[in-house]
Amino acid sequence: PISRLMASETSHRINHQATHATESLTHYSSFQDIRRNSILECEEAESLVISKVKKGLLDLYHRLYELQTVLLKHQQHQLRGRLQIEWYESESWDALTKELALLNDNTLSG
Repeated sequence: PISRLMASETSHRINHQATHATESLTHYSSFQDIRRNSILECEEAESLVISKVKKGLLDLYHRLYELQTVLLKHQQHQLRGRLQIEWYESESWDALTKELALLNDNTLSG
C-alpha cells in the first residue's frame, strides 16, 4: 500500500510536471510566433517607410529640378534684358556722341 501510494504520488507529480512543461512549451511557442510576426511586421513597416522616403526624395528632386529650370529661364531672361539695355545704351551713346560731334563741328564752323 505504501509503495502503491508513493507510486501514485510520483505519477501524479510527474503528470503535473509534464502538464506544466507542456504549458510552458505552448507559451514559448506562442511567444516565438508573436516574436516572428512582430519581426515580420517591423520589416514590412521598415520597407514601407523606406519606400515612402525614397518616393518623397524623388518627388523633392523633381521639384528642385523644376525650380532650377524655372530659375535658369528667369536668369536667361534677365541676362537678355540686360544685354538689350546695354546694346540700347551703347547705340544711344554712339548716337549721342555723333550728335554732339556734329553740333560741335557746326558750332566751330559757324
